[in-house]
Amino acid sequence: MQNGIWHIAVPLVAAGHHLATMFLTQFNFEGEGPDREFFIRQAHEFGYNLDDYLNALDRMPTFSAEKVSYILAYDMALAQFITDLAEQSLKIVETEKSLSKSEDKYRSVVETSISEFIGIPSDKDGFIR
Repeated sequence: MQNGIWHIAVPLVAAGHHLATMFLTQFNFEGEGPDREFFIRQAHEFGYNLDDYLNALDRMPTFSAEKVSYILAYDMALAQFITDLAEQSLKIVETEKSLSKSEDKYRSVVETSISEFIGIPSDKDGFIR
């Protein structure tokens, strides 16, 4: 934290893949404040209007440690919920692919077996003519 402003990130990872990141960013803790000298130097360096820049800095939210803990607990629960949904969706897709493959294989076996069992001629691929 080089300038006194806080940023906290909560990653969303499902099945080993990073899906997104939720942020609680640009805030101050009660009793702390941004390094105003840093922002004054930055305003001069980049040609920002100093009054506007510092006014924006002063409007930055300030949270108690307790409130940040509540926000993070909510964000982590939401991240877990989203991750669980993504992982369940992946399992459903994998199951549907496996089921489709199994159905195709079963259908092929049944069609070939029926035609051979009752003596119906079939082509070289086993399809009934």
